[in-house]
Amino acid sequence: MMKKMITITITVMMLLSVLFVGVNAESNETLSTQNTILYGDADGDGEITIIDATRIQRHLVGVNPLISEENRKAAIVSGDDELSVIDVTLIQRRLSEIISRFPVEEQAQQPTETEDPVLMMAIDGTPVTVAWEDNEAVTALKEYCRDLILTIPLSMYGGFEQFGSIGTSLPRNDVQTTTHSGDIVLYSGDQIVVFYGSNSWAYTRLGHITDKSQDELTALLSNGDITISLSY
Repeated sequence: MMKKMITITITVMMLLSVLFVGVNAESNETLSTQNTILYGDADGDGEITIIDATRIQRHLVGVNPLISEENRKAAIVSGDDELSVIDVTLIQRRLSEIISRFPVEEQAQQPTETEDPVLMMAIDGTPVTVAWEDNEAVTALKEYCRDLILTIPLSMYGGFEQFGSIGTSLPRNDVQTTTHSGDIVLYSGDQIVVFYGSNSWAYTRLGHITDKSQDELTALLSNGDITISLSY
């Protein structure tokens, strides 16, 4: 008789626990939407417990779905885009002290780097690295290339350079300059010039090709007309 009463008592307690998870979680979800996300706290009661793992399991089988967007976010501890059984396992591992942080928390700690766009250049399809000048002409050139890939046919001249029309005028600040292999300059406001030799004239400096030797640049630039492309 005593064993029977104990069995009944345990069964009742389990049923009450399931009901508590369902009813209490819904009320907590409604109350916690304004709070900072506590990852792993799927029921929104401010704590991470085994009830949260159970709450996710019920959601995954379609019983008592998570109704709050905040609680759904808190439940996805894996860092993935969707709630899954992996999140249940991670909460259990956290409660067992196998892990001290959830993957999503590790992701949040990683600094996000926002890199400035780079003006890219290629010679007949061969990418080259350019150290661009910090001046008004380069700024205007970047803006001109922002929404397109600018293709410019260049023609050989003088046995030391390739030049061609940009198709627009850029701000110019011409200074008497002696150029060297790899230099890129603006001539007459609307002509781009790429050097594989040396010349002295009044130019506005645009940049310098840094990843090619003089011999490599000569091979790229001295064998007839070429095409360069610029993109930003």
